[in-house]
Amino acid sequence: MLIPLLTLYVLAAAPGGAELPSDDFARSYHVWVSVYDGRCGYNMTDATENAKQLQHSLRNPVYDKSAGMELLIDERTPPRCVDEARRAVSRAGFKKIRVRRGTNSDRGGGPFD
Repeated sequence: MLIPLLTLYVLAAAPGGAELPSDDFARSYHVWVSVYDGRCGYNMTDATENAKQLQHSLRNPVYDKSAGMELLIDERTPPRCVDEARRAVSRAGFKKIRVRRGTNSDRGGGPFD
């Protein structure tokens, strides 16, 4: 109990108040990584792209590269597709990249989900 209180005190006393950790992904973009007919596919919207198309799309200045990128996978995602996605995202200018298992809440929450 003492440690969490001490941590809160230190954060509150720090200049500028508490800051989010540098690895915070609250504003990050998501790419679903999957495989179709043996080919890696990447989805940020309803369109599936290959690695070259993904890299090209992410170079658009509309994307805030400092927000980070999450590569969403499931139990069927091949490691080669994750590696390919990581390279494409990195080459597009993203520095904060993490891989995690995607959930239903990552799917958009539309009226028919």
